[in-house]
Amino acid sequence: MRVAPVPHPRALSRVRVRARARLSRAPSAPPVTTTTTERTLSTGHILIATVETSRVDTRARTTATLTLRDDANAPARGAFHWATTRRGRDGWTPRPRAGDDETTDTDAAEEYDFGDGVATRSAFGMDGTLTMRVDVDAGDAVDGGVEAIVGIVVLDGETWARADDGDVVVGARGRETASGSTLDGAAAIFAWLRLSALRQLHWYAGNNYQGKDMASKQERLAWRVARAATTTADPVSRGLMRASLAFLPRGGGNGDDIRMGILNILRQHGIKEGHRPGIEDPFLSQWHQKLHSNTTPDDVKICEAYLHFLHTGNWDEFWAHLWNNGGLTREDLAGMKAGWRSDGIHGPALHMPHMIDSFKHYLWILKTTHGGGDVDSAMNFARDGLPGDVAWEVDDLLRNRDAWWVPGKIVEIRKRLLDVWQHDNPNRDVVMLDASLEKFFRTKVEAIDHGAMSSDDLLSLLELSLTNVALTNESPRIASALTFVQRSMGGERWTEEWSKTMDAALDFTALAMEGDMDFLCRATQSAANVIASKSTKTDSKYLINFGEENVRSHSLFVVSQLISRLRPIVRNAAGRSPWQIVSVGDASLEAFAGTAKIETLSEIQGEDFSSKPIVCLTETLGGLEDIPTGVRAVVTRAPVDLLSHIAIRARNTNVLLASVSDDALWGAVLEMTGSNVRVVVSGEDLKMEIANVTEATTSRAAADVDSPKISIAPYKLSEEWLIAPSAYDRDVVGGKSNSLEDMAKELAAMNVADVDVPGSFALPFGTFERVLAEDDETRLSLETAVAAINAATSATARREALEDARNIISSRLLCPSGLEAALHDAATSLSSTVEMERLWDAVCGVWASKWTERAWLSRKACGIPDEDLNVAVLLMELVDAELAFVVHTANPITGDSDEIFGEICVGLGETLVGNAAGSALSFTMSKSTGAITVRSLPSKLYGHYAPSGGTIIARSDSNGEDLEDFAGAGLYDSITAEPTEERVVDYASSHIVWDAVARESVIKRVAAIARKIAESRGGPQDIEGAIVGDRIVLLQTRAQICS
Repeated sequence: MRVAPVPHPRALSRVRVRARARLSRAPSAPPVTTTTTERTLSTGHILIATVETSRVDTRARTTATLTLRDDANAPARGAFHWATTRRGRDGWTPRPRAGDDETTDTDAAEEYDFGDGVATRSAFGMDGTLTMRVDVDAGDAVDGGVEAIVGIVVLDGETWARADDGDVVVGARGRETASGSTLDGAAAIFAWLRLSALRQLHWYAGNNYQGKDMASKQERLAWRVARAATTTADPVSRGLMRASLAFLPRGGGNGDDIRMGILNILRQHGIKEGHRPGIEDPFLSQWHQKLHSNTTPDDVKICEAYLHFLHTGNWDEFWAHLWNNGGLTREDLAGMKAGWRSDGIHGPALHMPHMIDSFKHYLWILKTTHGGGDVDSAMNFARDGLPGDVAWEVDDLLRNRDAWWVPGKIVEIRKRLLDVWQHDNPNRDVVMLDASLEKFFRTKVEAIDHGAMSSDDLLSLLELSLTNVALTNESPRIASALTFVQRSMGGERWTEEWSKTMDAALDFTALAMEGDMDFLCRATQSAANVIASKSTKTDSKYLINFGEENVRSHSLFVVSQLISRLRPIVRNAAGRSPWQIVSVGDASLEAFAGTAKIETLSEIQGEDFSSKPIVCLTETLGGLEDIPTGVRAVVTRAPVDLLSHIAIRARNTNVLLASVSDDALWGAVLEMTGSNVRVVVSGEDLKMEIANVTEATTSRAAADVDSPKISIAPYKLSEEWLIAPSAYDRDVVGGKSNSLEDMAKELAAMNVADVDVPGSFALPFGTFERVLAEDDETRLSLETAVAAINAATSATARREALEDARNIISSRLLCPSGLEAALHDAATSLSSTVEMERLWDAVCGVWASKWTERAWLSRKACGIPDEDLNVAVLLMELVDAELAFVVHTANPITGDSDEIFGEICVGLGETLVGNAAGSALSFTMSKSTGAITVRSLPSKLYGHYAPSGGTIIARSDSNGEDLEDFAGAGLYDSITAEPTEERVVDYASSHIVWDAVARESVIKRVAAIARKIAESRGGPQDIEGAIVGDRIVLLQTRAQICS
C-alpha cells in the first residue's frame, strides 16, 4: 500500500478542467478570530473588550466592542478618550480628516476630537457599549499601519479611570493576521537577535541615540519577546521566541543614568569633557561619545575590561581581558563609530585607580540595562517577581552550583517557574531567568564525565535532559519522546525484551530530536541569509554555518551526546542490527549510487564528483566535514553523532549516511571498492550490491546501455474510460487491480470472517494516451520535454528535463468530458467527500511519475523503451487504518520458506513501504511451530491517517511491475486525492509496544491470512494490508521476488 503523505503539488493558478471539466467551488469565508479581555478600572468599573479580527481581500480589519459596567454590573455611561499607535514605530497615527478613507470609525452618538490631530473622545451608548472599527493595514507603506487602540475611560466628563497597569490597550492586530508567517517571523527574530549578539549587524555607523532611549527600547523588546514566548499559539514559534531571549539585553532601569553616569564620573574626577577643561584621557573621551550616542551590551564588557586595567595599570591587559571575556578585538572597538566626529575607540587610557569604585557602580548601571544573560544577573533582576520559596531555591542552587545534584535541581526549579511566567502578561525577568537556567543546565551536564557513568546513570541523565527541554511544551515530538523513554525505563532492565523496548524509545527520541533540529537549522539559516543580504558588514564566515551552530548551541545537543553513548549498549543487549542509518538518501540509490571508493572525507573537501558520482567509504569521520558535490552516499566505520554538522548536511542534501559497528560487515563493504554499486536501505539494515547499470547510463541520457532486455507484453486498448472490478483483466490493467479482484474472489471462496478488500475502479492501460491525444498543446510540450531527456548529456540536464515532463503532465493536462463523468460516478461510489479537481490532480500525479529519475534509470537499465511502459491507475477507497502491514510468506533475508517475515506500523502503510526513518514492529513466525520472534519494536516518528470523511487513493498500476528478473514495484507513485493526516505517534500508550498478548494476537491473525493467500496462489507472496479494529483489509498481493 503506497499512500502519499500529501497530495501531489498543484499549480494554484491552474484551471485544470478548463471548459471541459470545470467545477465550481464556493469561496471559503475569511478567517475570523475573537478574543475577549476584562479589565478592572481604578474607579471599580469593569471594561470588557471583545476584539474580532478578520481579513478582507488583502487587508486586515478589526472590530473592537467596549462594554463599560459599574460595580453592580449594570451598564455605565461615560466616554473613551483614545488614539491609535503606529505599527513598528513610536508615536501615534493621525486622526483621519473628513473625506479621507478612514482607518478607524465608531458607532458613538457623540464624538469630538481635541484639535491635536490625534486624540478622539467617543461616548458609550445607553447600553454601555462602544464599537470601533479599524483598518489595521491603513498607512502601512508610510506609517506601518495601526498596532493598537490606546485610551482612558472618562466618567462624568472629568474623572479619568485607568486600568491597574496604566492606559487601556486594545490590540488591533489579532494573532490570525500573522498566523501564516508565525514560524518565519519567529525564525527571523531569532536570527536577527543572534546575528546582533555576534556583532554581525553593525548598529554603530551613522546611528545615534541616547541611553535612556535604548534602555526603553530594549525593555519593550524584551517584554514583547517574552510575551510572545508565552502567548504565541504555535509551540515551535514559542520556543524560538524564548530561545531569542538568550541574545537579548533585558532593558529597563533608568537608561538616562548611562549617559548622565559617565558625565558625572568625568566631572567628579576632573576628566576633560568636550570643551570643558580637565585631564585628557583618549579612551574615556572616545568611549564617552559611544555611551552618549549608541550604548549596547558591549559596553558591559568594555567597562569590565577597563576596571581590570584600573587594577593592573597595564593597557595591554585591557585588550587581553576584552578578548578573553567579551570576544572583542581592537578592530571591533575601532569600528564603534558614534556620531559624525567619532573615529571609534582606540585608547589608550590613563591609569587612575582612584576611579575604581566609581566605575564599579557604573558597571552596575550598565548591567541593569544590558544584563540578564547569565544566571546570577538574571536572578537579581527576577527576584522581585518570584515567590519567596522559589527565590530561596534559586539562591541555594547558586550557592552550591558545583554540587552533583545541580542538574536535577535546575529542572525542579524550572518546573516551579512555569506557573510564574506562562501566562498572558509575563514578567520578562522571570522568563529570562528560565532561559538562563536552561542554558546553565546544559553547561552542568556537559561538564559531567559521561564515560565514567554507568548505563543506568546515563539513562537517568537522558531522561532529565529530555525533561529540561520538554517541560516548556514547545515540541510535541520531544514530549512524546520523553513519555516513551520514561515508560521504557520501567521493568527488569537489560533483558533482551526490555532492551528492545528501550532501543525503540531511543530511536524514536533520535528521530524527534533530528526533526526539531533540522527545522531549526533550515529556518534560522534561511532567515539569516535574508537579513545578511541587507547588511553590507556581515562577515560570510559567520553566515556559512549559522543554522548548524544554532543546533549545536541548543539544549537538545546534550541529548544527542547521551544517545550516541547509550545506543550501542542498548542495541547490543537487544540483539539489534549493527547498522545505524543516519540519513536514508535518495530513492534512486537503489538503482545506482555511484562508484565505491575508499576516501577520507576530510581529505576530499571541495572536490567535485558530479560527473562520476561516488559512494565514499571512510574509516573515520570527524563530524565537521562538508559532503562534496557528487558524493551520493557516505558509509563509515565510525559512530555518527546525530546532530553533527555532517549528519545535518546529509539529511538536508538527501545524501545517504550510515555507520556500521560490525567488523565483518565493514569488510564486506570494503570489498565493493572500485565497483559501481547500488545501496538499499531496508528497515534498519543496509545492503550494498553491484549495480546492474553502467556508469554511462548515469551521466549521459542518450548512451547505449549494454544491459539485459526485459520484454513487456502489449496491452489491450479498452473502449471505456473507467472500468469496474468485474472487467479487470491482465491485458487491460496492471497487477494491483487484478490482484485486488483475485483476492476478493479467493476470500469469498475461503469464507474468512472480518477479512475483505476495499472498493475500487480503474483507468485502464492507454487512458493517458487517449487523454493526451485530445490535448494538442500539452502533447506537443511533453514531446519536447521527452526529446530533451533523451538528448541530455549530463545528469543535471537530464533531471531538469525530467522535472519539466512531470510538471507538464501534472499542471497542464485537460480532463475530457467523458472521463470527467466517469470519474464523478466512481468518486461518488467510493467517497462522498472527494472533490473532482483533487481527484484529477492525483490521477495526473500518478501519470507524471513515469518521468521520475529512478523510474527512467530503471527502464534504461533493463532496456524497456519509454513508449512500451504504460500506467493504468487504480482508484481505491483509502482504508482508515489503525495499523498497516507487509508480510512475506517466505523469509526474504534467509530464504527460509518455513518462516514468515513481516513488518507492522501504526497508521497507514506509507511509513512502511515508503521506508520512513525508524523501525517497524518487525517479526518472524515459524510455520511449523508457530513460534514468534519479535526482531524490533516500532519507532517511526509519524503515523499517517486517512482524512476525516475518507478519501480515494490513485495507485499506479503499470505494465512494468512484477516482471520476471525485474523488481519494478514502487517505481511509480500512488497519491491520495485529499492529504492524509500526519501525527506524531504516541508509543507510550500503544498496545503493540506494551501488551505482548495483544501484539502476538495481531501477528498471528496477519500470518494466518497470509498463509491462506500463499496457499491459494501456490507460491510465496508479498502481501500488503491494513487493520481496522477487528477487520483486516487486504490491499495487494504479488508473487514474492527472490524468495
